[in-house]
Order: sequence, then C-alpha cells, then structure tokens
Amino acid sequence: MTSIPRRTFLTGLAAAAVAPSVFAADQGMHPHALRFKDRAMTDLKEIEYTLKKARVGSFAFVDGDEPYVIPWTYGYDFTDGKLKLYMHCAIKEGRKREILKKNNKVAFDIHCDLASAINEKDPGSSGWSYRSLTGVGRMRQLEGKEKLHALRRIFENQAGRVPDTVNEKAAAMVDVLCLDVEVYCGKRADKKECPLPPIA
Repeated sequence: MTSIPRRTFLTGLAAAAVAPSVFAADQGMHPHALRFKDRAMTDLKEIEYTLKKARVGSFAFVDGDEPYVIPWTYGYDFTDGKLKLYMHCAIKEGRKREILKKNNKVAFDIHCDLASAINEKDPGSSGWSYRSLTGVGRMRQLEGKEKLHALRRIFENQAGRVPDTVNEKAAAMVDVLCLDVEVYCGKRADKKECPLPPIA
C-alpha cells in the first residue's frame, strides 16, 4: 500500500470538513473518494446513462454495529446534478424499516457495462472496464403526490413505461422510499482490451 504524506492527509481532511456535500454532488464526485482523478465520471449524460442502464443497485444500511446490504431495483430523478433514488417495499414491514427508525443514513452502489480482460501470461495486467456510481444520503418514506410520482419513476426505469394501473390505488398497496443523495461519486474504467460501449 502506498503511504500518504501526513501533510497531504491532513489537508484532505480539512478540505472535506469545509466542502459542503451539495457542492460535491453538483460536481458528480465525492471530495476524497477517488485516488485516480482521471477515472472520475463527471459528465452528467454519462451519469444518467449509468442510472438508466444499471436498474439494480446495492443499498447498505447501518444496523447498530452490523452492516446490512441488499440489492434493490430503483427509479430516479436526476436534475442539474442532484440525485434522488426511489425504491418500493412492503408496507411497514422488514428489517430495513426497523433499521431506518434508528438510522436513516444509507449508502449505495450501482454499476453497469462490466467487461473483463484477463491476461493469462501476465495476470497483473488484467482488469475491468465499468461505469459506477457510489454515494450516501438520507432515506425517508414518501406520501401523497410525491409517492405516486416516485412509483411511476420506478416503473419507468424498470419497464421503460408506466402502466395505466400505476395509480393512487396501486400506490396505497406499497411503501415507497426516497434516498435523498447528499454526495455521490462517479467512476469509470476503460481498458483498451475491453472498451466501454458508447453512450446511446
């Protein structure tokens, strides 16, 4: 592991302490998540492409001193670099609901376009291409018009369309949660042996 000079480390901590998370989110990157800055994915079109293509993410909760992570389908709103992720679940049931009563801070990871290049003669030069987003935010339950809007966004992202049956009656049968993303980091790797597909 490469050692980090003390001065550099302390400077990084100071910057993170004063940098507002909304600025980091606007820039599409976490203030100290990426060691290789050339891999930062900051283009908003590419970030939305990743959100749309991935469809499933991993969401991590903090249950006391135990981490708890689940895969979850989602919808989203992404406007001017601000990100909200929407998920649905059973009404007032499940472990995650109990966790959220105590700690509503949630981390997420989504990725797409994974492709590997394996070099049998020189395994150390093997690697992956991918696009990814990771971040943290606060999760809350939605009601009313905001709930129906979020449910429609979930169907739009998962199925490409919103069925006519997704209405107030359908929304009453599930709980819909929103992760208000406070900060996120976009990252991409593009190996020449397995290049990333172009953004459609």
